[in-house]
Amino acid sequence: MPGVGTIFPSISGEQSNTSTEVKADKIKEVNIKFSPAKRLKQAIKHVAFRKAKIKRASHNSLLLQLI
Repeated sequence: MPGVGTIFPSISGEQSNTSTEVKADKIKEVNIKFSPAKRLKQAIKHVAFRKAKIKRASHNSLLLQLI
């Protein structure tokens, strides 16, 4: 993701001592990792948050509106 960061797969499982012991059923978890770019890390340092006002939508569900 140019300018935002890098996405990459992460796999974990049981350890194998030899290449013949490596099998697909030893994989226990597959995840997607994200490493933010330096520019994004700097931008996050300056983020501010405010409490959102809650308004009711016409069909009885809640609609959040940020101010």
